[in-house]
Amino acid sequence: MSLPGYQKAASFSEIPDGGTIEVEVGPLPLLLHRRGEKVFATGVYCPHQDFRLYPSNCSGDTILCTAHGYRMNIQTGACQDEPDLFMATYATRVENGEVWVKLY
Repeated sequence: MSLPGYQKAASFSEIPDGGTIEVEVGPLPLLLHRRGEKVFATGVYCPHQDFRLYPSNCSGDTILCTAHGYRMNIQTGACQDEPDLFMATYATRVENGEVWVKLY
């Protein structure tokens, strides 16, 4: 793959359908969320107070921050509890069985 800014994050088969895994792309920790043939990439910190988010706290399209109960949408990054907060999200591509994430 030769798209500017994209880096290989994982093999598609490493992520169970409906599951979430944690990876590092360069120095950046990310969560990869597979929903069918799509993969969404998010940061690992809650935008409220930078508490760590864990794959086990993801259900459907929502990830829960256990520190204060904030819920974020993995596709848009929108916080369901504070409309002004957004979790970091990154563009993804799946090509030839590999997941690529655009960091810049």
